[in-house]
Amino acid sequence: MKINNWKNNIKDETIDQYDYVGLNNNEDKIIKKYSEIIGSFLIQFNNLEHELNLAISYYFIDDMVHEGYLISKNLMFRNKIELFNDLYLTKLSFSEKKDLGLKKLKHLYNDLISINTFRNYVIHANWLTLDKENYVRTKLVTDNEGGIVKGKKVKITPSVIRININKINTIINQICYIKEYPFS
Repeated sequence: MKINNWKNNIKDETIDQYDYVGLNNNEDKIIKKYSEIIGSFLIQFNNLEHELNLAISYYFIDDMVHEGYLISKNLMFRNKIELFNDLYLTKLSFSEKKDLGLKKLKHLYNDLISINTFRNYVIHANWLTLDKENYVRTKLVTDNEGGIVKGKKVKITPSVIRININKINTIINQICYIKEYPFS
Protein backbone atom coordinates (compact mmCIF):
# COMPACT_ATOMS: atom_id res chain seq x y z
CA MET A 1 0.00 0.00 0.00
CA LYS A 2 1.30 3.45 -0.86
CA ILE A 3 1.67 5.70 2.14
CA ASN A 4 -0.39 8.45 0.55
CA ASN A 5 -3.34 6.21 -0.40
CA TRP A 6 -5.25 6.54 2.86
CA LYS A 7 -8.73 7.45 1.62
CA ASN A 8 -9.51 3.80 0.91
CA ASN A 9 -8.29 2.76 4.36
CA ILE A 10 -10.20 5.20 6.58
CA LYS A 11 -13.69 4.65 7.89
CA ASP A 12 -16.05 6.26 10.38
CA GLU A 13 -16.86 4.48 13.61
CA THR A 14 -20.07 4.89 15.55
CA ILE A 15 -19.15 5.07 19.20
CA ASP A 16 -21.26 3.24 21.78
CA GLN A 17 -22.85 5.23 24.57
CA TYR A 18 -20.20 4.28 27.12
CA ASP A 19 -17.37 3.59 24.64
CA TYR A 20 -16.20 0.33 26.18
CA VAL A 21 -12.68 -0.03 24.82
CA GLY A 22 -10.43 -2.96 25.55
CA LEU A 23 -13.09 -5.24 26.98
CA ASN A 24 -12.33 -7.92 24.42
CA ASN A 25 -9.14 -8.89 26.32
CA ASN A 26 -6.98 -8.59 23.21
CA GLU A 27 -4.41 -6.31 24.81
CA ASP A 28 -1.69 -8.97 25.04
CA LYS A 29 -2.25 -10.03 21.41
CA ILE A 30 -2.09 -6.41 20.22
CA ILE A 31 1.10 -5.76 22.18
CA LYS A 32 2.73 -8.90 20.80
CA LYS A 33 1.68 -8.14 17.23
CA TYR A 34 2.43 -4.39 17.13
CA SER A 35 4.84 -3.18 19.83
CA GLU A 36 8.12 -4.16 18.16
CA ILE A 37 7.19 -2.86 14.71
CA ILE A 38 5.78 0.39 16.13
CA GLY A 39 8.98 0.88 18.12
CA SER A 40 11.06 0.32 14.98
CA PHE A 41 8.91 2.77 13.06
CA LEU A 42 9.26 5.47 15.72
CA ILE A 43 13.04 5.04 15.91
CA GLN A 44 13.31 5.38 12.13
CA PHE A 45 10.99 8.40 12.19
CA ASN A 46 13.26 10.04 14.79
CA ASN A 47 16.18 9.39 12.45
CA LEU A 48 14.21 11.10 9.68
CA GLU A 49 13.56 14.13 11.88
CA HIS A 50 17.26 14.30 12.71
CA GLU A 51 18.14 14.31 8.99
CA LEU A 52 15.60 17.07 8.39
CA ASN A 53 17.14 19.11 11.23
CA LEU A 54 20.58 18.61 9.68
CA ALA A 55 19.37 19.67 6.24
CA ILE A 56 17.90 22.86 7.69
CA SER A 57 21.11 23.53 9.60
CA TYR A 58 23.40 22.83 6.64
CA TYR A 59 21.41 25.27 4.57
CA PHE A 60 22.85 28.06 6.71
CA ILE A 61 26.31 26.78 7.59
CA ASP A 62 27.67 23.63 6.00
CA ASP A 63 30.03 22.51 8.76
CA MET A 64 28.24 23.49 11.98
CA VAL A 65 24.71 22.65 13.10
CA HIS A 66 24.23 24.96 16.08
CA GLU A 67 22.77 27.96 14.26
CA GLY A 68 20.38 25.81 12.29
CA TYR A 69 19.31 23.98 15.41
CA LEU A 70 18.43 27.32 16.98
CA ILE A 71 15.90 27.74 14.19
CA SER A 72 14.46 24.22 14.13
CA LYS A 73 14.63 23.20 17.80
CA ASN A 74 11.11 24.36 18.76
CA LEU A 75 9.35 23.59 15.48
CA MET A 76 6.78 20.85 15.07
CA PHE A 77 7.66 18.32 12.38
CA ARG A 78 5.14 19.78 9.92
CA ASN A 79 6.70 23.23 10.36
CA LYS A 80 10.15 21.75 9.75
CA ILE A 81 8.85 20.28 6.49
CA GLU A 82 7.55 23.69 5.41
CA LEU A 83 10.78 25.45 6.38
CA PHE A 84 12.94 22.86 4.61
CA ASN A 85 10.79 23.10 1.50
CA ASP A 86 10.82 26.91 1.47
CA LEU A 87 14.58 27.12 1.99
CA TYR A 88 15.49 24.67 -0.73
CA LEU A 89 12.77 25.91 -3.08
CA THR A 90 14.34 29.36 -2.91
CA LYS A 91 17.81 27.94 -3.46
CA LEU A 92 16.63 25.81 -6.40
CA SER A 93 14.85 28.71 -8.07
CA PHE A 94 18.26 30.25 -8.84
CA SER A 95 19.83 26.99 -9.99
CA GLU A 96 20.77 26.13 -13.57
CA LYS A 97 19.36 22.64 -12.93
CA LYS A 98 16.14 24.04 -11.51
CA ASP A 99 13.55 21.82 -13.26
CA LEU A 100 14.92 18.47 -12.09
CA GLY A 101 15.59 19.77 -8.60
CA LEU A 102 12.11 21.28 -8.24
CA LYS A 103 10.53 18.01 -9.37
CA LYS A 104 12.53 16.04 -6.79
CA LEU A 105 11.80 18.59 -4.06
CA LYS A 106 8.04 18.45 -4.74
CA HIS A 107 8.11 14.66 -4.59
CA LEU A 108 10.09 14.80 -1.34
CA TYR A 109 7.69 17.36 0.15
CA ASN A 110 4.70 15.12 -0.61
CA ASP A 111 6.46 12.09 0.87
CA LEU A 112 7.32 14.03 4.04
CA ILE A 113 3.71 15.17 4.47
CA SER A 114 2.45 11.65 3.90
CA ILE A 115 4.87 9.96 6.33
CA ASN A 116 4.04 12.59 8.95
CA THR A 117 0.33 11.80 8.52
CA PHE A 118 1.06 8.11 8.95
CA ARG A 119 3.20 8.81 12.03
CA ASN A 120 0.32 10.76 13.54
CA TYR A 121 -2.03 7.84 12.91
CA VAL A 122 0.37 5.45 14.64
CA ILE A 123 1.13 7.54 17.70
CA HIS A 124 -2.41 8.81 18.26
CA ALA A 125 -4.10 5.47 17.68
CA ASN A 126 -6.06 3.93 20.51
CA TRP A 127 -4.68 0.45 19.95
CA LEU A 128 -7.31 -1.17 22.17
CA THR A 129 -9.88 -0.28 19.48
CA LEU A 130 -8.10 -2.47 16.91
CA ASP A 131 -10.69 -4.64 15.20
CA LYS A 132 -10.45 -7.95 13.31
CA GLU A 133 -9.99 -6.07 10.00
CA ASN A 134 -6.99 -4.18 11.50
CA TYR A 135 -8.77 -0.83 11.70
CA VAL A 136 -7.78 1.22 14.72
CA ARG A 137 -9.29 4.46 16.02
CA THR A 138 -6.91 7.33 15.38
CA LYS A 139 -9.04 10.31 16.34
CA LEU A 140 -12.44 11.56 17.40
CA VAL A 141 -14.43 13.96 15.22
CA THR A 142 -17.78 15.69 15.49
CA ASP A 143 -20.28 15.14 12.71
CA ASN A 144 -21.11 18.70 11.62
CA GLU A 145 -24.65 17.81 10.57
CA GLY A 146 -25.77 15.71 13.51
CA GLY A 147 -23.43 16.81 16.27
CA ILE A 148 -22.55 13.18 17.00
CA VAL A 149 -18.98 12.35 18.02
CA LYS A 150 -17.55 9.60 15.83
CA GLY A 151 -14.27 7.82 15.62
CA LYS A 152 -12.03 7.82 12.58
CA LYS A 153 -10.45 4.43 12.06
CA VAL A 154 -7.46 3.69 9.86
CA LYS A 155 -6.36 0.27 8.67
CA ILE A 156 -2.85 -0.29 10.03
CA THR A 157 -1.16 -3.67 9.82
CA PRO A 158 2.42 -4.64 10.71
CA SER A 159 3.17 -4.95 6.97
CA VAL A 160 1.88 -1.41 6.35
CA ILE A 161 4.16 -0.16 9.13
CA ARG A 162 7.10 -2.05 7.56
CA ILE A 163 6.36 -0.44 4.19
CA ASN A 164 6.46 2.95 5.87
CA ILE A 165 9.77 2.16 7.60
CA ASN A 166 11.21 1.45 4.16
CA LYS A 167 9.66 4.67 2.87
CA ILE A 168 11.39 6.60 5.66
CA ASN A 169 14.74 5.24 4.47
CA THR A 170 13.93 6.40 0.93
CA ILE A 171 12.93 9.84 2.22
CA ILE A 172 16.20 10.15 4.17
CA ASN A 173 18.09 9.43 0.95
CA GLN A 174 16.02 12.05 -0.86
CA ILE A 175 16.82 14.64 1.82
CA CYS A 176 20.52 13.85 1.51
CA TYR A 177 20.27 14.23 -2.27
CA ILE A 178 18.53 17.62 -2.06
CA LYS A 179 20.92 18.77 0.64
CA GLU A 180 23.90 17.96 -1.60
CA TYR A 181 22.19 18.96 -4.88
CA PRO A 182 24.53 20.73 -7.31
CA PHE A 183 22.90 24.15 -7.26
CA SER A 184 25.23 25.78 -9.77
